[in-house]
Amino acid sequence: MSDSSIPGVTSELQSRRIPDDYAMALVTAGWRITKKHYPIIIAATLTLFAIIFAISSLPFISILAPVPSIFLGVGMMKIVRDIVSGQTPQFKDLFHVSENQKWLNALLPLGAAGIAVAIVQMGLNEVMSQGVFASLFGSLFSLLFSLIWFALTAFSAPLIVFRNRTFAESIDLNLKATVLNWKPLLIYSLYLMGLALICTILLLVPLIMVFLPILVVSSYLCYASLFEDLDLQALVKSLEET
Repeated sequence: MSDSSIPGVTSELQSRRIPDDYAMALVTAGWRITKKHYPIIIAATLTLFAIIFAISSLPFISILAPVPSIFLGVGMMKIVRDIVSGQTPQFKDLFHVSENQKWLNALLPLGAAGIAVAIVQMGLNEVMSQGVFASLFGSLFSLLFSLIWFALTAFSAPLIVFRNRTFAESIDLNLKATVLNWKPLLIYSLYLMGLALICTILLLVPLIMVFLPILVVSSYLCYASLFEDLDLQALVKSLEET
């Protein structure tokens, strides 16, 4: 699918500054798209997280969980991308990356980096089990490490697949976009944390059936707003009218 087929998307790649009020608009549009296309969104979301959970639960290979998260995550974004562009979404697009060996090869460095992060996180978990001070140190370091990982790779997979960027180029674009848009991204993250907390208090069903779909849909919208000039406000307005 060409970038020109998406409303408000230009062919030139750039990381732009988005308004702070985009944070709430991302969650709002995420929910409205989820609600309108719920069957395919929830089916793809549950499949994605079921595979990640299954691998995470297996001894010795749990460190491989970032791989399906990255590869299938792009497929999930492809489904949302088709919805936004007015095309008919298909469940098989969850496995979109597997159709192209070039994409698989291009995503390998990101997958390897994800596994390395998983190994570090396992080490931090071991440290945090050694006492109160170690737990506090490990938690703070884990938070800092997660923030750095987000800043460097949050949008790497779609940049590699949708915009044909190398892993190194995606890192550079990620970092610039995060620094430029730290405030709306922080507000967006806080909205998601609040929604996750509410859904958790209401037991796991809302967390699984409401929060996770909104999370994956709004993640693509966030990427498209930053790198594809998606007019999020126009999208929200169009969703109000349908």
